[in-house]
Amino acid sequence: MNDNVSYPSLINNKKDKAHFLLHSPHGTLQIVAKWQEVNGTAIEKLGHSVLDAARTEHQKYLVVCGGNKLIRRAIDYLNDHMNVAPKLEAMEVHELEDKIESYLFELS
Repeated sequence: MNDNVSYPSLINNKKDKAHFLLHSPHGTLQIVAKWQEVNGTAIEKLGHSVLDAARTEHQKYLVVCGGNKLIRRAIDYLNDHMNVAPKLEAMEVHELEDKIESYLFELS
């Protein structure tokens, strides 16, 4: 596993970070964490995640959502855009372990 891996952003001359890359014999999971505690533009900020997931070179792009203002609406928003980014899957923190486990055993 690698953490805080930089890669070219959708925005020119900028880098984005995969918070974690989990390598397996079947491919790589790119894991990004999103957290927001205050009111604001949480959903709008997630649009970039959809576009990023659509172009990832990795086999799966997981977004872990947390915080007071970024849970259910954010997860629903991201998962509703899987038609644009089929590798994308959003979840709460407590779901991550099961998702990783199912991904690793699903492909074996």
